[in-house]
Amino acid sequence: MIRIGICDDDIKFSKTLGQWVSKICFSRTEYEIQYFQDGRNVINFIEEGGCSLDLLILDINMKYVNGMEVAEYIRNEKLDMDIIFLTVSEKYVYRGYKYKAFAYLLKTVTYQDIYDELTRYLDEREELSDMLNVSVRGNNIKIPLKDVMYFSSERRVITAFLKSDKVSFYEKMENVYEIVQTEGFIRCHQSFIVNIKYIRQFGASKIVLENNVQIPVSRSYSDDVRRRLMM
Repeated sequence: MIRIGICDDDIKFSKTLGQWVSKICFSRTEYEIQYFQDGRNVINFIEEGGCSLDLLILDINMKYVNGMEVAEYIRNEKLDMDIIFLTVSEKYVYRGYKYKAFAYLLKTVTYQDIYDELTRYLDEREELSDMLNVSVRGNNIKIPLKDVMYFSSERRVITAFLKSDKVSFYEKMENVYEIVQTEGFIRCHQSFIVNIKYIRQFGASKIVLENNVQIPVSRSYSDDVRRRLMM
């Protein structure tokens, strides 16, 4: 699911943009579109707890709160939200990238322009979804989920066991599982999350992986394990 906001005080143009976005996203992913007519609406939406947007297509020249002010607010709040700027003038382009804009498009924009940038955005998003970002001794590490055989936890330290390596980091098991459960992983124990594609066999009390590592299955997770693996 991707949530896209469109903020433009030109209602007709905003609706056209929404139709283009719908057409592009329809064959790629589930999506929702939220419309805003002014920068104030975006800020109010965020402050009311609605900050669930992944991407904001943002007009710069608006009457009350302009797009640059909205972008500054988003970055000051350290929100994980990508921005594509729209404007009638090129003069803001360098300032726009100050706010880490994903793209900058003039309002002479065509369907092909939106298609190119949104497709690029979706491609990059899919690539990132295959990675788990963790912090190891202050360094950001990207772990390729396709190579992770299982995760184990002990005293708040989680270890990702890859096919030929392992990476340990501090995190809650619940938070890791929330991220990886849609990427082919299953939780079989309070301390273990397993990549389904590496399971060779399973039973009521254990899972055996391709490398012969045995992972325990606790009683509280056994029904879910069986349901997932018998699908």
